[in-house]
Amino acid sequence: MLHRWMRHHKKPAATTTVTHTILTTMLNAKTITAIVGAALLVGTGTYLVQQRRLEGLRAENQNLLAQQQQLTADQEAAVKAAQAAKEQLARAQ
Repeated sequence: MLHRWMRHHKKPAATTTVTHTILTTMLNAKTITAIVGAALLVGTGTYLVQQRRLEGLRAENQNLLAQQQQLTADQEAAVKAAQAAKEQLARAQ
């Protein structure tokens, strides 16, 4: 009788072990998939944010270069005007 009971309860234990192994494997696969998906999402988001920031910095750099060129041209014009005024003053004396 005891032997019959042990045989009867061994099958569910084996089935439970197999079921547990399958569920653990599926859970691990789902967890790994979720982790990889999250990493891809974060990586892509970071890349897009950095690209947007880089574009903004490039635009700002272009504006600063244009301002520098304008200021250089204005300085050269002011130096020429001052030189012309100095020469005119020297001729007047």
